[in-house]
Amino acid sequence: MMQINTRKQGDWMVYAISGRINGITAPQLEASLRGSIDAGELRIAADLSSVQCLGSAGLWVFLAALRQLGGGEFRLLSPTESVREVLDISGFANIMAISDSLEG
Repeated sequence: MMQINTRKQGDWMVYAISGRINGITAPQLEASLRGSIDAGELRIAADLSSVQCLGSAGLWVFLAALRQLGGGEFRLLSPTESVREVLDISGFANIMAISDSLEG
């Protein structure tokens, strides 16, 4: 189960995601992110502070969003310890902007 809540924070579109991002839930997240990109959003952040599990399908969704944004920005916010471990092990921590806030 996954829930997505969106909010506009300055010029960022923030996706507050909770639950599990896996092969079952990733298509929902992908469609939502693609909708924002298609609508012209150039700065998108995924708040991962309430994500319990991140699977490979979720990683691919994040990579696709990063690529689709082209000259825009995609940031992962406040990953939980288990999610941060997945990002580190997969190497995504080296290619994705990860921070605890939208500042800086």
